[in-house]
Amino acid sequence: MNLFPTRTERRREAGKLSILQTRTRSAHRGFRSPDGSRSGCRPGPGRSTGRMTQQGAALQTYNNELVKCIEELCLRRDELNRQVQLEEEEKRRLQSDIGVLTEKLGRLNESLARKMAARNDFDRTIAETEAAYMKILESSQTLLSVLKRETGNLSKVSEPRGGHKDH
Repeated sequence: MNLFPTRTERRREAGKLSILQTRTRSAHRGFRSPDGSRSGCRPGPGRSTGRMTQQGAALQTYNNELVKCIEELCLRRDELNRQVQLEEEEKRRLQSDIGVLTEKLGRLNESLARKMAARNDFDRTIAETEAAYMKILESSQTLLSVLKRETGNLSKVSEPRGGHKDH
């Protein structure tokens, strides 16, 4: 027996229960023992009709309550099934989103790697250029010092000694 039947199965079962209820009532009224007597249907000596009626009513009440409980369980199962379907749809959507985001992340990582490599190239070029510029500054300073010294030496050589002026 399926614990969570579909609506069609529940309807089919409800029909069976109705048939079963009808058969049960008929069986109580028309049961014959193998010898052909109607024992159980008509009160014999010492049997009361009220007791059989009470038992039949109690059985019918139990049967009705059982049918209601089964219907309630089926309704709860249907609601649970609806929730499962909604969550499965949400799961599919999230998995799709994860795929899209994973692809974006991969492209972003590749882009970052290229840009970081380019940045490292810029850093290396800047460092080399600054080092070369510093050498040029040092060389310029040295050249300026040499030029000043030589200019001073040339000035001393070009000055007349002892105050003689050559004409």
